[in-house]
Amino acid sequence: MIQSKHNYESLEFNDLDQEFDNIFNSEFENCSFFRCNFEETKFTSCSFVNCKFERCNLSNIILTESSFNEVEFISTKFIGIDWGQVNSKLGLNLKFHNCDLSYSTFSMLDISSSIFDSCKLFELDFSGTNLMKVQFCNSDLMNSNFTNADLRSSDFRGAKNYSIDIKTCKLTGAKFELPDVINLLTAQGIQVG
Repeated sequence: MIQSKHNYESLEFNDLDQEFDNIFNSEFENCSFFRCNFEETKFTSCSFVNCKFERCNLSNIILTESSFNEVEFISTKFIGIDWGQVNSKLGLNLKFHNCDLSYSTFSMLDISSSIFDSCKLFELDFSGTNLMKVQFCNSDLMNSNFTNADLRSSDFRGAKNYSIDIKTCKLTGAKFELPDVINLLTAQGIQVG
């Protein structure tokens, strides 16, 4: 069981169930979490460095002043997370593979160079977010908001259901492919076909 005010290094946590818990002032370095349930847990002033979460449930967690650096998430559920509460002074370098992050917000954060590979990203709020060099490959971005986002050199190849207002976003060097690139025109009220 994970406790507050502890430092954890190079440990594996398997099948933990700490739903509705409150964990504060703990540090995790080079740790792995497998099939852990932290639904609606509050992490306050916690640090995660070079950690990996696989097949975990992190839905509705609260991340007050916690930090994430070089953290990878695989087949993990993150529904309804406000990433704006995270301590992001150093930026957030996150890797999501086959995750569900629907109904979450990254608004106004710097998550440049992060990876969203084969993820379900329904109704995410990326407004005002630095998404430079972010990879959205093979992800479903249905109803996600990119207003005023910096998407320079981001990669949308294989992504679907995105709608980006090219008037409010920076798009230089962004990569798209047919047929989904037509969504850029549709968002401007242009009829194609």
